[in-house]
Amino acid sequence: MATTQTIFADATQALNAHDYDKFEALHEPQADVWQSGMPGKDIKAQIEGLKALAAGFPDGRWIAENPIEDGERCSAEHRFEGTQTGVLRLAGAPEIAPTGKKVTLNASVVLTVRSGKVSRARVYTDRMQLVEQLGLAPTPAKATV
Repeated sequence: MATTQTIFADATQALNAHDYDKFEALHEPQADVWQSGMPGKDIKAQIEGLKALAAGFPDGRWIAENPIEDGERCSAEHRFEGTQTGVLRLAGAPEIAPTGKKVTLNASVVLTVRSGKVSRARVYTDRMQLVEQLGLAPTPAKATV
C-alpha cells in the first residue's frame, strides 16, 4: 500500500498534469475536504476551484516541500507558481481579466489517508497574497527602522 507521503506526491503530480480524474480517484468519495476561501467541503467542489485556478494560470505548477508523515497524516508546505494569462473566476470574487503577472502562493496542507485514499484534507492559504500580487490591492508597506 502507498504511503501517505506517496499519495500526497501523487496528488501534486495529478494537479500539475491537470488530471482531475486521477486527483479525485486519490480521495474517498465522501472525503472531508476544505480550503480557505473556497465553498464546499467535498472533492468535486474543490476540483471546480482548482480548474478555475488552472484556467487563470495555465502554466501554474504546484510544488510540495518539507513533507512530514506521521502514520495516516501527512503535512507539507505547498507552493503554487504561475502567470495569470487566462481569465480567473474564483468563487465569491469578481472575474479577473488576464494581468500577465507572475504569482507565488504559499499554503499549508494536511492530509489524512485511510485505506490508501485521502479521507480528510485541509488547505490553509492567504487569498490576499493572490490579490496583492495581481495588483488588485495595495501591498503592505515595508517597515522602516
